[in-house]
Amino acid sequence: MGRARETVEALRGQLAEMEAAFRAETETLGGGGDALARPLDTVSVRPTKQEYFRDARDLAWAPAWRDGAGQLTPAWR
Repeated sequence: MGRARETVEALRGQLAEMEAAFRAETETLGGGGDALARPLDTVSVRPTKQEYFRDARDLAWAPAWRDGAGQLTPAWR
């Protein structure tokens, strides 16, 4: 029982050290990791004639968020 308590205390100490290191690293990154607060750059890309699809099968991209339950929610709402 005593050895188990020592192990738990040692693991709690390691966890505290790792959390402190994580906080220090995120502070050095600046912004605290809040990607939604950062401004976006706008880039316009014009396709060349060779890049157009000549087929009825077109490609579409619909961004979506996946929640903890695995449900997809459109990201443009």
